[in-house]
Amino acid sequence: MKRAEYEFEFRFVLRNIEDKLARLRRKLRIVKHVLALYRSMVDPEIHWTKKVLVVGALVYFIIPTDAIPDFTPVIGLADDAAVIAAVIKTLGKNFLKYYGEGVAVGRSYS
Repeated sequence: MKRAEYEFEFRFVLRNIEDKLARLRRKLRIVKHVLALYRSMVDPEIHWTKKVLVVGALVYFIIPTDAIPDFTPVIGLADDAAVIAAVIKTLGKNFLKYYGEGVAVGRSYS
């Protein structure tokens, strides 16, 4: 992924993640994992190559018409959860620090 594509997708996540999480917050346990990914995405100390993985997973999560569309009952979010889980596993134990922190979704990050 080229740097310009990464920047475009990074901004896409910043603009759209709040709406997606608001729709799912009360329904799914996946929200805590998505928030942890979001926290790592906006952490300036994380290397951009790891952020590429995170941004890709979050874009996949946000887009409703992915491999299995989100509006498909029950299994519509299963592929999203699988992608999120795979990225978290890839990031390893160092990723655990992004759980349990407060996050201001929708804030402007540079």
